[in-house]
Amino acid sequence: MLLNCVNSYPLQQEIRDQVSKLIAQQISPLRSVIFGLFLFENKLVSLIRPKSRNIHPVDVHLLVNVITGFDTPKNVEFTWYPICLPNFDKNGIMYAYISHLDESCQTCLILLTGMCDEEQSIELNECRKRIQQKMLTQNTIQLMNSKLKDSSLRLDQIGVSELKHFLYKDNKIFQYFSSDYTLPYANNPSEQQRIFFAVH
Repeated sequence: MLLNCVNSYPLQQEIRDQVSKLIAQQISPLRSVIFGLFLFENKLVSLIRPKSRNIHPVDVHLLVNVITGFDTPKNVEFTWYPICLPNFDKNGIMYAYISHLDESCQTCLILLTGMCDEEQSIELNECRKRIQQKMLTQNTIQLMNSKLKDSSLRLDQIGVSELKHFLYKDNKIFQYFSSDYTLPYANNPSEQQRIFFAVH
């Protein structure tokens, strides 16, 4: 895993904060929800967790890989998926409530709990509907869609003419993002690989 971090979706801070606050307000009253994650285009936008609990970036990476590789039918409102997060509890099983909040499945809400039953499904499904409705009301998904065509960070946005490529790692939240490759690295896989191993 690159830099022992999770690849986050480049997004304006105010939109990211809006998403995080919206989700946190809905899941914080639910004692059964341990962690909440929100993905856009298979990249992490938001991670909601209690102050007393931590989730290792390796576990987040594992979870994102499993969920994004899991072919959820588009006509299904939600799916349960059992998963073991070894750095959180190597002897235990958690249950991931997975739901796409838009028809194109660009967005994905993941709620991690320690149980999975009918009552839990009803409770989380109602929570998901509230989150979905508030996102529609606040045009959150539309705002994120508007960023989709140009979601990467370009070097001309930095304003340093000598800069050819950069990668930023936030040690507090174990996330990273990087710029697109430009000349002389664009369309040069061997040079891109060299850079990858240099920062790994």
